[in-house]
Amino acid sequence: MLELNQHQQILLQQIGVQQIGALLRLPRSGLARRLGPAILNMLDRLTGVEPDPQITFIPPHRFEKTLECLPARTQVEQLMPWAKILVQALVSQLLHTCKYVNQIDWLLHHADQPSTPITLRLTDERYGEKSLLGLTRLAFDAINLTDAVEKITLSAMPLRHIGEQNTCLFSATDMDTWPMLLDRLRHRLGDQQVLGLRTHAEYRPEHAWSFCEPGETDQKNQCAPRPLWLFLKPRILDVIDGNPYFHGPLEVAKEYERIVSGWWDTFPVRRDYYHARNNHHIDLWIFRELNTGHWFAHGIF
Repeated sequence: MLELNQHQQILLQQIGVQQIGALLRLPRSGLARRLGPAILNMLDRLTGVEPDPQITFIPPHRFEKTLECLPARTQVEQLMPWAKILVQALVSQLLHTCKYVNQIDWLLHHADQPSTPITLRLTDERYGEKSLLGLTRLAFDAINLTDAVEKITLSAMPLRHIGEQNTCLFSATDMDTWPMLLDRLRHRLGDQQVLGLRTHAEYRPEHAWSFCEPGETDQKNQCAPRPLWLFLKPRILDVIDGNPYFHGPLEVAKEYERIVSGWWDTFPVRRDYYHARNNHHIDLWIFRELNTGHWFAHGIF
C-alpha cells in the first residue's frame, strides 16, 4: 500500500486509478506535475529501481508477558494451560532471535495477598517447551497456594547469541539429559540439597575438596592417585605381628606417599600413605601416623 496523502488519494480516485499497475502505466512527467515528485521516488523504491532500506528490527532485550486467569485459579493444575501459552511465547522468541536463557521467573498475582515469585534456574540453555513446562510444574507443586491466582507473569532476560545446535535424529527429548535430571532434582529438593564436589590444591585429604555448583570444573591437581571413597574420619587399624588388618591381613605396597603439612594451622599432619589390599580384594588407602606409629584406613579405591 502506497503512503499517499488525502489530496493524492482523491485525485487518483477522480481519474479512475485504483491499482498500482495502472498508476505505473501513467506518464511519469504528468504524475510528478499532478502528485508531486515524491510519488516517483515512492514508485521506484516499490519496484526496486531505487534502494529501499528498512529499519532493522531489534528484538526486546527482556521477555515479559502477563495473562489474566479468568476466573481466578486456586490449583496448580488449573494454572498449567496459561503457563503453557507463556512458555510457547518465550520459546518462540528465543528461537527467532537465536538466544537462550539460564533463568526464568514466574510471578503469580493474587487479589489480596502479595504476589508469589518462583525462579527457575536452568542448567542447559537448549531446553524446549516440554522441558520448561515440566520444570515449571515441579516448581509450582513445591509452593502452597493459599490464595487464588488472578494473573500469571513470565519474564526472562535472554542472553548472548548462540549458534544453531544440531539435533540427533534418534534422540528422544532433552528430558533424557543429565542437565534435565539435575534441574528436576533442584526444583524438587532445593538448590542447597543438590551440590557437586571439586578438588583444590591441598595435600591433606580432609581439606582437599569442597562443595561447588554441579558441573563446575577446576584445575587438575598434580598429585598421587586418590580414592573416590574417602572415609569421614580415618579408621584405626588393628596391628597383629606388625601387620595392619582390615577384615583380614593387608598386603601393603612398598611405595608410599609422605604428607607433612598444616604446621601453620590447627590441623597438622605427618603421615605415610600406602596402597593395600586384603583377602577380599578390597583396595585400601591406608597411612601410618609418623608421630605415634598407629595405622589408619582412610579410603577405598
